[in-house]
Amino acid sequence: PANAILTQAIGENKAESLEDPEVIHRRHFVKNMMKSAWQGYADHAWGANELMPKAQRGHSAGIFGNSKMGATIVDALDTLLIMGFNAEAAKARDWIASELTFDVSASVSVFEVTIRFVGGFVSGYAMTGDAVYMEKAKDLAIRLLPAFRLRFYLLCVPSFSSLKFHSRDVGIAPHVIRTASRLACWRCNINASQKGS
Repeated sequence: PANAILTQAIGENKAESLEDPEVIHRRHFVKNMMKSAWQGYADHAWGANELMPKAQRGHSAGIFGNSKMGATIVDALDTLLIMGFNAEAAKARDWIASELTFDVSASVSVFEVTIRFVGGFVSGYAMTGDAVYMEKAKDLAIRLLPAFRLRFYLLCVPSFSSLKFHSRDVGIAPHVIRTASRLACWRCNINASQKGS
């Protein structure tokens, strides 16, 4: 729904913490910091992966590829819901439903995309029950599957591997295989040297 709200309780505040002025002050301070950071992103970088705060513009290169996939929107979704920023969460949900696509040509970090995007969608679904999040999680997970089907993937460090996708018929870029192979050999050498000592 367009008015995404938190539908399941995350935790309970202890009665005494609701009256403690220091706890209340800290809670408001953190919420205001989040509100300020989110507003800066929304004003200057909406749809981009990240905000460059000093330049006050969006940035979409690096670990999420060079495509505007709204990494900040997806990654911050659960925080917006937990903090009760329902209007902001609804705007994020609408953008995810209508604008976000993974039909892009981008080389992305498998690790980062898994934890930030798939994790963001799954937590959004868990908190709201909104099927949009589950559909996006499934779509992206299918595109990421080839990285997990490689035998040597278990030997390499996920944050050093990347996957190039532009459709659901995704392929592994040659540099990914080279990187993973190097890491696998490096780990084999480390293990062999440790056994010999």
